[in-house]
This record gives sequence, C-alpha cells and structure tokens, in this order.
Amino acid sequence: MEEEEEHVDMENVPDEDEQCIGCQKMFKGNDKCVQCSLCELWAHVRCTGMSSDSIKILSNKKYDG
Repeated sequence: MEEEEEHVDMENVPDEDEQCIGCQKMFKGNDKCVQCSLCELWAHVRCTGMSSDSIKILSNKKYDG
C-alpha cells in the first residue's frame, strides 16, 4: 500500500454505500477519509495509520500516471 499512499485525494467524498478498506465500516457524513487515485478505494484517515501532516502533504500531490 506504500505506493497507493503517495496518491490520495481528499477533494471527493465517498458514496453513501462505500465502506472503508481498513475497518470495513460504512462512511458517515462527517468522517475524514481519503481515496487512492490509483485504485479509487476509500479509507478513513484513522485507518490509514498516516499522520495528519502526511495526509495534507499527499493530498496536494497529483498523479502523473
């Protein structure tokens, strides 16, 4: 998952029926979550194990494919 963590997107929000790939729970409206721009799956920020600073840095990166 190391490569996936380099390409997260915090601009979108998961659909109501999406579940976290970490804990398998459904997302609630106020959950902080990230989406991998490679596989397009979602995870709660807390389930990624990444720090808030890491999430902020990665959310500013763009994938050049």
